[in-house]
Amino acid sequence: MTKELTIRLSKTLREALEWKAQSLGVTLDTLVTKVVNQAAEDTFRERVRTEVAKLAEHLASSPEAREFFEFWGTPDWDMLQDDGGAIYDCTRAITP
Repeated sequence: MTKELTIRLSKTLREALEWKAQSLGVTLDTLVTKVVNQAAEDTFRERVRTEVAKLAEHLASSPEAREFFEFWGTPDWDMLQDDGGAIYDCTRAITP
């Protein structure tokens, strides 16, 4: 579901973005949507990486986690491959 977003820009910034949009052959709306979507995706991936790092740090310092992994082992990365043989990238599979 999409929602409308209002962005207030100075005249100078709006003119600069209009110039960029025109030079790319797209509308201002399209340009701003692409820029914001890319920033949101980057932010989402950064958040996932940060949370995974926190979890890894916690697991590394936890005697219970160490015992669990010693007993059960670590993931078999071959199981995380798709039919094409590419390793499954969870940061791309989860969309914001």
